[in-house]
Amino acid sequence: MRRAGSRVGVEEVSDLLLICLTFGTGAVDAISYLGLGGVFTANMTGNIVLLGLAAGKAAGPQLLRSAVSLVAFVLGLYVASRIAGRGERHRAWSAEVKIALGLEAVAQAALLAGWLAASGRPGMGLKAVLVALSGVAMGVQTGAVTALGVAGVSTTYVTGTLTSLVRGLATSSGSRRDWLRRALVLVALLVGAGCSGLLIVDARTAAPALPLAVTLLVLAVALYLLPRAASPDP
Repeated sequence: MRRAGSRVGVEEVSDLLLICLTFGTGAVDAISYLGLGGVFTANMTGNIVLLGLAAGKAAGPQLLRSAVSLVAFVLGLYVASRIAGRGERHRAWSAEVKIALGLEAVAQAALLAGWLAASGRPGMGLKAVLVALSGVAMGVQTGAVTALGVAGVSTTYVTGTLTSLVRGLATSSGSRRDWLRRALVLVALLVGAGCSGLLIVDARTAAPALPLAVTLLVLAVALYLLPRAASPDP
């Protein structure tokens, strides 16, 4: 039987990692919107709206990038879901989840390499490639986090997290830990986008290094502090 103190420690580390991943997501969407042609690669709700707008205006390049982002995200989500499963084990940082996060880091590293090769100003063709890499990375992250089975929390599409937070407060359902986790996830998205926006302005070439560093940090902590699946004892 796991001691209560140990259990709380695992939950706190897990919450912190989810918050960090959401910070990285905010950074990714700021980079993709400001540096890759006005698309989102994590927030597919917004990206589908942009896709519809581009189709309505017959804006070919915008339409292509939005479509590439959507397809890449779906592909990444499918792959991660096949690897990490459907979250049967509640909040389990399993080996499969860590493998998925490793794949996310590989895609983000490839994006950074392409971005650096273009000195932070990729042309139209390279933008589509980088959008695809970013979309795959965010889809993989979504599948990995979903497999953790944390109710009311997503690190990429946070409208559901906001809904869960407000509904929990309104109905007094859930714990204070749940409310705090969801609130911090929302704040992390905002702060991540702001930090990445500043990098685009002041240190454009280094901007994609931020979300990659966050993913690598999360993966390292998960490997060393959560060596086993963090699921409740039967």
